[in-house]
Amino acid sequence: MKTIIISLIVLALSSISAYSQKCEISKDPFTNEQIVTFNFNKRTILYELKNDTVRFEMKFRYKGEKNVLMAKGASLLYKLENEKSIKLKSVNDSYPNSYVYANQVGTAYSLVFNVPREDLEEIANSIITVMRFPDTNGGYVDLVSKGSGKRTFKIIKKGAQCMLDNL
Repeated sequence: MKTIIISLIVLALSSISAYSQKCEISKDPFTNEQIVTFNFNKRTILYELKNDTVRFEMKFRYKGEKNVLMAKGASLLYKLENEKSIKLKSVNDSYPNSYVYANQVGTAYSLVFNVPREDLEEIANSIITVMRFPDTNGGYVDLVSKGSGKRTFKIIKKGAQCMLDNL
């Protein structure tokens, strides 16, 4: 089951070329504040820098229809090649968003995290070896740095570097 969940995430991330993300700078039309965004595959991975705060949003996809709320405070953990760990806690409740793709039902959750500069620097300057995220059935799922997982981690790293370059 966990292999299927990981496969869905990896498939979604690898279906778009790794070169399709951009570091873009724009201005808020009301406040005139600078906003820096890094958006991969329609918000599957999204970084946003506004007012010196980095917001990171990641969409997690699971096989089947789920009717479980992922409560604020859900953890996302990174293990880095230098043996350091980073733990981010979601700042939002995430409600299930069911969809049908290729005759299969799935459910997506978008979790949002505020990323402190120190963690951003670690992500940008290290290699992620494992990412642990919540499983809708309880516990966690680990995505390792092999194949498509490695590409996912490169995208996360590239987004972190985009934010650092503009802080």
